[in-house]
Amino acid sequence: MSASPRSPARSEPSPRVGVVLAAGRATRLGEVTDGHSKLLLRVGGLTLIERAVRMLLASGLDRVVVVVGFEGEAVAAAA
Repeated sequence: MSASPRSPARSEPSPRVGVVLAAGRATRLGEVTDGHSKLLLRVGGLTLIERAVRMLLASGLDRVVVVVGFEGEAVAAAA
């Protein structure tokens, strides 16, 4: 039996990254979204995407990646 190679020891922990899937059309919300991404809806002065990103970062993540599709530029700008 041969020894398996070991990974070099890291002095710093790997960054913790959160992922938000924000590519849908929100069709089930119908008139509430008026055909726009649900993540652009405002609740208490913030868009849903802003809230999601802030909460993930506040939980201790180092970075948040937002995967966009439908209305991607608007969602990315709001994030």
